[in-house]
Amino acid sequence: MLRVLVIVLTVLLGACLRPKPFRLKVGILPGANGNSPVALDIVSVGDKTAVDPLSKMAASEWFQKREQFRRDYPKDGALVVRSWEWVPGQAIPELVVPRKPKPRAVFLFANYASPGPHRARLTPGKEIIVTLGPEDMAIELKNK
Repeated sequence: MLRVLVIVLTVLLGACLRPKPFRLKVGILPGANGNSPVALDIVSVGDKTAVDPLSKMAASEWFQKREQFRRDYPKDGALVVRSWEWVPGQAIPELVVPRKPKPRAVFLFANYASPGPHRARLTPGKEIIVTLGPEDMAIELKNK
């Protein structure tokens, strides 16, 4: 009986400690980014030394330096990058973004032709709605 209880508690604790993926709803409006595709990266940061530089980086700089960042933080889980690209007006299914390992921070970068940071720090655990508009993106966080 004790053995069964230990197994059940181990499974329950493991499920609680494992970071849940977060869901991201993305819409891209007709005419977004001068009617050009928009690349979007979600960067899960596991290395605390990468959080500060990324929190100050504009998306244009991120997309230029992305490969160098990957080389600078090669340790497994230091930077986990997920990339997509969509055309204006495209229907985008809800994205499920795993959080393995549990990140210290999560950033979203949208590659726009217009000037601006086009960067957001995401809050996993909230419903995240991203609208890619004509010259910038809008982020809405909702409690689940």
